[in-house]
Amino acid sequence: MNKDKLKEFVTALDELSDDVKDWDVDMESSNKPSDSICGCHAGLVSIVAKDLPELQDIYNRLCSLHCDIDDCNHLYFYYVWADALAVFLGFTDSRDLRFWAENNPKLWGNKFGSSIFRCEVAFTYGTNDSDKGLTHRDIIEHWKQVLVNIEEGGKLK
Repeated sequence: MNKDKLKEFVTALDELSDDVKDWDVDMESSNKPSDSICGCHAGLVSIVAKDLPELQDIYNRLCSLHCDIDDCNHLYFYYVWADALAVFLGFTDSRDLRFWAENNPKLWGNKFGSSIFRCEVAFTYGTNDSDKGLTHRDIIEHWKQVLVNIEEGGKLK
């Protein structure tokens, strides 16, 4: 995990509008985010990439490898967004990021880090809000806590 990139990501997430932060998240959806619901965690990544040109560039590069198109700005592939975030944070791909989160539960914040792009429990396990449904705000607050955990002396693997 590249701590500086994590700070950059968390800062950009925190600067999103309250409206976007309060969107519901459907972790089972692979659809592009719409006006009030976002498909999985990767949808939030696609939204915040507008404020992180390097993340958008990584997505475009990875996307062009998958679909032989040079400009992927108008295309949405949730699995490529997951990989783009992982690469931005210093990992090889989303599998590598999931493996890190699973093997660092104290830094990730729970034992379900491997489900970061698949299940709400990766963000809600052990919270009082685990039954209310996931929002972007929940994901953002979780990432903010991951940064705090790392900054408070957690060892990065």
